[in-house]
Amino acid sequence: MCIYGLKNVKVAIEASTNYSYIVDALVKEGYEVLVAHPLRTRAIADAKIKSDKIKNCI
Repeated sequence: MCIYGLKNVKVAIEASTNYSYIVDALVKEGYEVLVAHPLRTRAIADAKIKSDKIKNCI
């Protein structure tokens, strides 16, 4: 799926009370959805070293 010039969009959502409804709706629209564990997401956010890189879509 390509939206706003982005290709191969993946959606990450943190597991919560009603996340399954959101995941179902996104999958139905064709998105690839990854569900993250809340505690591990917090550990990544609190990390001092960040290795995320943003890639351009052309």
